[in-house]
Amino acid sequence: MDPLDIVYLTELLDTMHQPNRRGAETSALINEIANSYGANHVPIEQHLSPLPGESPNTAHAKMKRKAPETALDRDKKREIGKAYRLQCREKKMKTEQDLVLLTEENNNLKKENEQLKREGVKQPEMVQTRKEEMKVVKNELCHLKDQLQIQNAVVEVLSSQVTCSPC
Repeated sequence: MDPLDIVYLTELLDTMHQPNRRGAETSALINEIANSYGANHVPIEQHLSPLPGESPNTAHAKMKRKAPETALDRDKKREIGKAYRLQCREKKMKTEQDLVLLTEENNNLKKENEQLKREGVKQPEMVQTRKEEMKVVKNELCHLKDQLQIQNAVVEVLSSQVTCSPC
C-alpha cells in the first residue's frame, strides 16, 4: 500500500461522522501503519480552502431558502408558477403538433423515396429499351435513304429518257 493511500484513508476515517465499531483500535492501527511509512498527519480541514468570493467561515455552509414573507409574495409566486405551467402546456401542445406534421412529412418522403427507388430500378431497363428503339429507327432511316437514292436514280434515268426521245 502506498503511503499516500494510507494518508488518504486516515484522513477519510478522521472526517467520518459515524464512530467506528472498533473505535480506537482501528485508528491506532492506521496511525501505526502510517507512521511506519513516515506519513504526515495533517487534518483534512487544512487542505480545504474557500472558493473565490467566499469568506472562510461560510465556505462550506449550506444555503437555505427563505419562505415567502407576505401574501403578495405568495400570490406572485403562485402567478409565476401558473404562468410557467401554462407555458409548459403550450410548448407541449406545439411540440405534439410539430410531431404530427413532421411525421406526416416523413411518411410522404418515405413514399417518394420508395417511388424513386422503383423508378431507379426501371431506369436501366428503360435506357436499354430506348437504345433498341433507336437502333430500329436508325435502321429504318438507312433503309429509307437507300430507297430514296434508288428512286432518285430511277427519276434521273426517266428524266434523261424523256429529254432524249424525239416527240
